[in-house]
Amino acid sequence: SSLQSNCHAFVTAVTGTSAQRQNGSNKNKLSASWVRTHSRRSFVMERKRQNFQRLQRQQRLVRIMARPNNGDDTDCDQIRQTTSRVTPLSPVDRKVNQRSSSRMTPGITRVQSTSVESKARGGSQLEMATSPEDSQMDDEPNSKSSPRSLIVGFGLMLLFSTMALAKLAMLPGPIFTPTSTADTIIIPYTDAYILQDAGVAILTAFLGYAFAKAVTTAFDLGYLTSKESRKIIHTLSAPLFMLFWPLFSEANGSQAFCALIPFLNAFRLYLAAQGMGEKSLAKAVSRSGSPQEALQGPFIYVCIMAVAILAFWRNTAAGTVSLCTMAVGDGLADLVGRRYGKSNQWPGMDKSVAGSVAFWIGSTFAIVGILQWFQYSGCLSLEVDLSTEDLWLRATLIGFVTAALELVPVGDDNYNVPLAGALLGWFLFPV
Repeated sequence: SSLQSNCHAFVTAVTGTSAQRQNGSNKNKLSASWVRTHSRRSFVMERKRQNFQRLQRQQRLVRIMARPNNGDDTDCDQIRQTTSRVTPLSPVDRKVNQRSSSRMTPGITRVQSTSVESKARGGSQLEMATSPEDSQMDDEPNSKSSPRSLIVGFGLMLLFSTMALAKLAMLPGPIFTPTSTADTIIIPYTDAYILQDAGVAILTAFLGYAFAKAVTTAFDLGYLTSKESRKIIHTLSAPLFMLFWPLFSEANGSQAFCALIPFLNAFRLYLAAQGMGEKSLAKAVSRSGSPQEALQGPFIYVCIMAVAILAFWRNTAAGTVSLCTMAVGDGLADLVGRRYGKSNQWPGMDKSVAGSVAFWIGSTFAIVGILQWFQYSGCLSLEVDLSTEDLWLRATLIGFVTAALELVPVGDDNYNVPLAGALLGWFLFPV
């Protein structure tokens, strides 16, 4: 019996040890299998992400090539600046791409020898598009965080400084005229007025950034050329901004809060031109795609807007007329002239009749619309109670004169047009 018990104990110990070894071996096998599966899944997901970005770049190139040729080399220059040749898909990438294309975005794996770049070389090759900015996006994920923080910090510094000036009564408040006397009394800036003007300034800054970002995104995706995006921002920025002017308080110092927006945009353009800010913004507001052009026309644009706000504001028509002729008139003249003015150019000029008519009509409608909006909101009171017919007649005269002045090859129309508009608005719309 003792022999049987000893044998039973020995068999139990041996079988138990082997079972434990088997369980440990199974656990190691499961762990190794999980690691292999997880690594393979991560590898496949990374390949899918890379192929998805490659498909997006291919589709952007196809959209650029599908646009009609307007007779200039804008598309060719854009492709040369934003595309380069890469190696074709490997068999592993092609297999992963076929598995993931149905769940991601429909695309093509190759672009067949129709790009402007291959035509410029005189050959037909299989090319795939990639953007240098896109290739640097993964390597430098925080490249834009520092300039963005710098812009936000500069804007907050301007805002808090202006609020401090208003709190210290260094900015004038609303004007009160008692009925008993003809003297005017300037009421100090109240906390409610300060908060109202600061809130409207933050709102308009955010909406302006969203508008510019939408246009630059359309430019990055290939829906707009640099000239189109530049003129869209040029045409719509000032009138859209002026629609929010009645939201500022009735204090005279509210124009200082409003002027913070063009000063902040000037700082953004400066950083973009120096290569420290948004590259897409600098390319979207320049003619040739060079970032240095952001300090030319666009920078002058925001500076004139700041001067018009500080010098005239909304209680006079001169600043409104100046900005309407500079923004809407000049912007529509370029957009319409490039598309419809090739067969009706003025003799001896590179400007067209279609562009001049667009300048005239666009500036006239903008002047009438903005002035009536200011009158309706109560922030503009003209000296003479003009009828609707007189308002349209005077606005039409201003649009015609500034459109004719834009054709004169003397000086720079970035200065001539807004200056003439301000003078005409001062005399034809007295307050």
